Amino acid sequence: MKLFDQMDPICSGSFLMVSNENAAEAYMLMGVPKEDAGVMADPASKNRYEVEVDGNLIRWQEIYPVVPKYNNTYNMKLNETVTVETPIALAITATKKNGRTFSCEFDTGAHQSSCTVTFSPEGFTTKGKTGGMDYTVVFERQEPEVHTYIDI
Repeated sequence: MKLFDQMDPICSGSFLMVSNENAAEAYMLMGVPKEDAGVMADPASKNRYEVEVDGNLIRWQEIYPVVPKYNNTYNMKLNETVTVETPIALAITATKKNGRTFSCEFDTGAHQSSCTVTFSPEGFTTKGKTGGMDYTVVFERQEPEVHTYIDI
């Protein structure tokens, strides 16, 4: 495997949802009932994602404490489509944009969705489109703590 095929280790960690725009509506368009979608999009629910990158593999674990039936782990390999049946039947294809950014294409059969996930020392932001509607979700890094140093 070539180094440029790999994701930056800064992408690994534990992340807590802190804000979003139109996330509940995006979840509903992917087949989540309105009440559950509202909980999944509510930062007060303490929804958390655990992300681990290893070369071109991304282990993406979603944890929804208030609606645990949507908890799931997605094991993705860059540029390969993964199909899951639960909690929502869909096909996911992840593609690397650069060492700290990847995009995903989702197909639920009824709707297509896409997003771009961009990591920083502070966390990550997901910007996407589902059914023609834009959404943004912001996650703050919980661990590991990442320091950036500037040479002076």
